[in-house]
Amino acid sequence: MKKNLIVYVAIILILFTLVFALHQTNIIWRYLYPTDYKDLVYEYSYKNDLDPYLVFSIIKVESKFQEDAVSRRGALGLMQLMPDTAKWIAEQKGVNLKSEDEILKPEVNIALGTWYLKHLIDNYDDKNVAIASYNAGRGNVKKWLDEGVWDGSLKLANEIPFAETREYVYKVNIAYQKYKEIY
Repeated sequence: MKKNLIVYVAIILILFTLVFALHQTNIIWRYLYPTDYKDLVYEYSYKNDLDPYLVFSIIKVESKFQEDAVSRRGALGLMQLMPDTAKWIAEQKGVNLKSEDEILKPEVNIALGTWYLKHLIDNYDDKNVAIASYNAGRGNVKKWLDEGVWDGSLKLANEIPFAETREYVYKVNIAYQKYKEIY
């Protein structure tokens, strides 16, 4: 009986030490907050004057880094671009999209998605409003701001009428903070 107790205590101490060591070295956090497609994210983040950690956060929340992700509403790829939005972005950039399948290509998706995110940030001059607009659409967010439904702050994001967008704004901000802490 005493021998079993010593073995159990030893196992618990070893596990505790292992978990503590992994936590201290960020291995677990780096697994939970990956930086897949790092070269593309950095390249297009810098081209569009964006913080790459914000882009990683959007990708994590949108697609969990699955390049072939397709939402139930038809959003495509890593940054979950709606086909019409992707076509509009491509027109603005002077790029010709040959097919919707091209939107699923990581380089195309990240190039278009980062341009669009920067466009929204410049349009609203606010990161959280841009994040909400990326999810809910520019028209919805403009309406909320114009009608005083939401003031655009993270503090009052609970006033966002769409539950999905409310959660999205929170999730992206949490991921953004974690990315900045980890890397």
